[in-house]
Amino acid sequence: MLKKTYYLLLLIGIIVSLSCQNNKQKDEHITVSQSDKIKINTILDSIKNFKPQSTDSLTLIADYAENEIKKIVPEKLFPFYLNKIGLNFYNKSNFRFAEEYFNKSYKLYKNNKQEIEAAQQLSNIGLMKEIYGDYDKATEIYLAALKIFKDNNDEISCEYIYTNLGIVYEKIDNNQKALEYYHLAYNTEGSADSGAHCLNNIGVVYEKLNKPDSALFYYKKALEKSEIIKDSNCIATVIENIGAIFLLKNEPDSALRHYNTALQIHKSNKNIVGELQSNTHIAELYFKQKKYNKSIILLNKSLEKAQKIEFNEILSNITKLLSQNYEAKKDYKNSNKYLKEYYKTTNCIIKDNNEQKINHLEIRYKVKEKDNEIKILKLRTSIQKKHITVQFLFLALFSIFLIFILLIFFQYRKNKTRQTVQMQNDIHEYLSRIDEIKKNNYKNKIDTREILKKELAKYELTERETEVLFLIGEGNRNDEIAEKMFVSINTV
Repeated sequence: MLKKTYYLLLLIGIIVSLSCQNNKQKDEHITVSQSDKIKINTILDSIKNFKPQSTDSLTLIADYAENEIKKIVPEKLFPFYLNKIGLNFYNKSNFRFAEEYFNKSYKLYKNNKQEIEAAQQLSNIGLMKEIYGDYDKATEIYLAALKIFKDNNDEISCEYIYTNLGIVYEKIDNNQKALEYYHLAYNTEGSADSGAHCLNNIGVVYEKLNKPDSALFYYKKALEKSEIIKDSNCIATVIENIGAIFLLKNEPDSALRHYNTALQIHKSNKNIVGELQSNTHIAELYFKQKKYNKSIILLNKSLEKAQKIEFNEILSNITKLLSQNYEAKKDYKNSNKYLKEYYKTTNCIIKDNNEQKINHLEIRYKVKEKDNEIKILKLRTSIQKKHITVQFLFLALFSIFLIFILLIFFQYRKNKTRQTVQMQNDIHEYLSRIDEIKKNNYKNKIDTREILKKELAKYELTERETEVLFLIGEGNRNDEIAEKMFVSINTV
């Protein structure tokens, strides 16, 4: 498992560094003075050497670096240095800040219509998603970058994207898909030294699929390629993988021969980690052959070196194997001693892994929390806009209603005034008519009296008797006639 993890990490490092190198080559024609380069390197070193006490302090140093570099470099070069800031944060395992600056660099390259450089930043962003364990998003981003590289016939970048996609699918145990992309990477005419790596990756997948013959076939092809390009580290890794296959096939002598060959290469390269891994594999082989003393001697030598470099993963394997050797020898005291060491080391690894997971989860939580805050803010803004719209509509409707009421009121007043005037006119006319009638009646009354007087003259009545007859004719009673004529009732 160590060899696979080590190789995957090596590939990830190659991808990031390739992105940086490609960006550098693309922008070589834009010059920066030597004094400016020194200033920029000093600013980048400030990030590299900075030991943050909190996220806020890290934000401050990041903002400082970005603003200072922006003042120094030409606008065309600015996204290149944003990528460098991101790589510095990546090397410090501050993946959230690394992703932030890869994103900034990507957006500027995209705005400048520099497609290849933008795609390289996309591959870096995909790597961050892969580190977070967001494999779906990583795959989506890698495929977007791959399309751009294909459109621009960038075979080398296509090869590395294929390799990265293979790594992602291998991590989620989709070995068939991983094989598909590793084969695509191998068949792409990219860099000359990558064929061996691709073949080795294919071999690792076949080993995981429990197909040792297929794995051995690809390991041997990888060995041939790596020998042609004289990549000694790759040669040692592949030889060691071949040794593991022979051990699975129960051919311990062949396995031991390959392990020793890999060990000698690691020693000549002064690769201490590789040397320790080879020794651990040889000790494991001795243990399976029940050569416990040989295994213990080799493991004790490796233990001292592993403790010096504080490589917990190898320490864990060594202490576990020592405990098993002593248990097989029935030396339970030492077996228990190394078992405790194993658990102690394992706890350190678990603690480190847990801390890393916690950091990743915390970053994802903060990002999600920020997204939720933005969503809430947008929702509030939307609600406020709707509230304002509702208020405006309410005011508009209320205003229309008020105008309508006022119109009705004024119309009512107008009608009322018209009715009042009409009534006054009618009353005036009526009174005029009454006056006219009264005048006519009075005149008629006088004329009637004159006529009656002439008719009554033949009866030779007195004036007062005639007056009494007129009052009787008008319907007056005796008491009323007496009152009007100022005489007594008896007289009447």
